[in-house]
Amino acid sequence: MFDENYIPRPQMTDEEIKRYYDQVNESGNKNFKFKEVEKANSEGDYCIVTLTCGTNYYITFKAKDASTAAIETFQALVYDGEPVREVKSIQVKPTSYSNQGNEVDEDQTA
Repeated sequence: MFDENYIPRPQMTDEEIKRYYDQVNESGNKNFKFKEVEKANSEGDYCIVTLTCGTNYYITFKAKDASTAAIETFQALVYDGEPVREVKSIQVKPTSYSNQGNEVDEDQTA
């Protein structure tokens, strides 16, 4: 079955995979308490070859570190489908993406 709305995703390189796991390992195990959802988007329903249909949800949220009281911003990818609902990934939002919208990045002004 051909899905005209399917958008192929580029595969991660070995270097990108290593950098991802390095970031995960550096994050350590911390105790965070959820504060609020900042933004949530979905990637429309789609079906894969096994006829499993579902939706990807991209969620940006804030949580407070219980030991330091610091507030961190996280990004999560959650798949909701039949018969599975799972958190595909969750990470601290990279600082390189924090200046979105109308904010001006100081490095870009010259």
